[in-house]
Amino acid sequence: MINLCPRMLEILSSRNIKTNNEIEEFLNPSISLLSNSFEIRGMKDAVSRINRAIEKNESIVIYGDYDADGVCASAILYLYLRTRGAEVNVFIPNRFENGYGLSESTVNYIAENLFPDLVITVDCGITSIAEIELFYDLGIDVVVTDHHLPLQKLPNAVAVVDAKQPNETCVFRDFCGAGVALKLIDALGGNIMDYIDIASIATIGDLVPLLKENRIIASIGLNKINSNECNIGINELKKIATKGEKLSSQDIAFRIVPRINAAGRIESAMLAFNLLVEQSKEKAKELAEQLEQVNSVRIEEISKAMQEIYEKLRVEDISNKNCIIVSSKNIHEGVLGIVATKLVEDYCVPCFVFCETSNGLFKGSCRSTEDIDIHKILLQISHLFLAFGGHAQAAGITIEKEKFDEFKSALVDLLPDRKAATNEPNYDYEISDDEITVEFAKQLDLLEPTGCANEKPVFKISLCGCAYKKTSNPKHYQLITKNNKYFICFNGKGVENSIISGKAKCYFTLSTEIYNNQYRVKPRLDKIYCDGISKLDENEDLALICDLYSSIYSKTKLNILDSKDDCIHLAKQLVKSSGTVIVARTIEELELAKSQLNLNCYLNLPTNQETCIFYCPQDFSIAPNISKYNNIVLLSGTLANKLPLDSHVFSYKTNITNLSTEKKVFADCYRVFCSQKIKETNNIYEYVEDIKKYLPYSKPQIAFVLA
Repeated sequence: MINLCPRMLEILSSRNIKTNNEIEEFLNPSISLLSNSFEIRGMKDAVSRINRAIEKNESIVIYGDYDADGVCASAILYLYLRTRGAEVNVFIPNRFENGYGLSESTVNYIAENLFPDLVITVDCGITSIAEIELFYDLGIDVVVTDHHLPLQKLPNAVAVVDAKQPNETCVFRDFCGAGVALKLIDALGGNIMDYIDIASIATIGDLVPLLKENRIIASIGLNKINSNECNIGINELKKIATKGEKLSSQDIAFRIVPRINAAGRIESAMLAFNLLVEQSKEKAKELAEQLEQVNSVRIEEISKAMQEIYEKLRVEDISNKNCIIVSSKNIHEGVLGIVATKLVEDYCVPCFVFCETSNGLFKGSCRSTEDIDIHKILLQISHLFLAFGGHAQAAGITIEKEKFDEFKSALVDLLPDRKAATNEPNYDYEISDDEITVEFAKQLDLLEPTGCANEKPVFKISLCGCAYKKTSNPKHYQLITKNNKYFICFNGKGVENSIISGKAKCYFTLSTEIYNNQYRVKPRLDKIYCDGISKLDENEDLALICDLYSSIYSKTKLNILDSKDDCIHLAKQLVKSSGTVIVARTIEELELAKSQLNLNCYLNLPTNQETCIFYCPQDFSIAPNISKYNNIVLLSGTLANKLPLDSHVFSYKTNITNLSTEKKVFADCYRVFCSQKIKETNNIYEYVEDIKKYLPYSKPQIAFVLA
């Protein structure tokens, strides 16, 4: 066994990997450690029926699913059956025409057009009781292979292979659909190494635990993807998505899987399937290029959807809501799940995103937080749905328009109250600058492939004295520690609320990269947090109210302009003289200022009063050098009463929305203000935060009443 450092042993122990044998098996995944595939209930019957179909030259149809897992599972089984000389067709439903899983219409289509003797489902079928009964009535046998949770009743199939079915005794039960297909091929006598690269993509992408047998499949499959023996289609897709670089599990999850998913989300999943089974390099290259074009459309649709949703949520008070439910006629049905995932990342509650179809239905996707089993909750109101399926963290739903409001009300009642958000991000260990070494990073690489249930460790480190450096890409930047360790931060949007100060902490993951034929550490920054300093509220209305209050009750000269454009125009005039600072509070404002003004950007203000852009998503009290500037231009609301008294400060006015002046609002705020021992302060933000704990009103409402 490799000589592991104490910190690495600590990390493994925290994941319940403690003994020498457990560590050896974890760090050195081996095909020999896979369990006997026949231990899965129903496998013997499935193998017997499939072998009989091959021997008698019966017609076989593989019924898949349009996501990456279903596409990969379909490709694996198809490629294997072709090596056995089987007469086999593949049917993957179209998301827009057929919906998820089996339906009466797809059963009839297959029976009338493909004339199968045997249908094998992959990544679906376990809950399709009526549809499989219809196959039976038509004289067509069905073998179900799936990994989703079954209902109380199992389908009437000649064999059901699903490790999650009742009374299952197999040693490992958390395969994805492609993992189950791989076990089926193993039981049929096939060489799983021929298909393990395809199975690894699904295993990493479908968010199943990357432990035990899944870890073996993902690890060995990833090694094959990075070898000359890789599947032809994957190899061509790899060239486009990663420029031929060696892939990590993160590359699979964020570059390969989304592209495979894009086919089913935007057009037809058969495009991705055809790529995975293609034997011609030239044709595979052509298919990979087509898939890349489809993926570009996916990205554009996601961007449009997020923009619309953020605009809707901006005028709502969602601080205490235990879920977010949004709907629109404009959101592309194929990106509902991705949009829901992004909302969960932003708001940390279960999120439901629906598109309104032309025939009056609400079709939606849900994503949940780790602590809430959304499938179990939705089962309690499944009588409201036309269609429903999923698992603990994700689900798909179709609802009639007349029942949509009832669904929303019932869901809010069933979900637990929203937990109080913790300011500090989750992390594994706090380490020092000296611990960030190539040797330690190499040992961390042994944890690969990382993902669900085996996440990359997150470390915390103080950024006292760090420097800021631009990169060639304006979306990205670097932070440099005192010991010259470079932290790359991709996509500034992800650290929009970052705080850089003497008290700041950085949360990052660590790996290695090869540069000039030498290993070097590669820290990737996730979040920045400043303990003891409250960040400004992101609500522009609240910021404006507090600024107007401050302009009245502080001696600072606050000049209110008509618009942000006026602020930029004024800034262009003021930067011609020395001692001017342009303050950006969000990444969007930072990008706007950088595009309009040819100035350096700083996270810590220089002491020489250099005219510059200052990115400051926090209280000005931690930027003492700002008091020496002659002119300060605020591109959004900030705490005017924290500014120096002898400066000229410029901001702008916006339209205030979502305010109520009902008598009850004033009365309630006054009652709480008088009854609670609220500390005396000149900072209206602190009053708002204190009162908000006791009242359901939005922060802008409370601020308006107080002002």
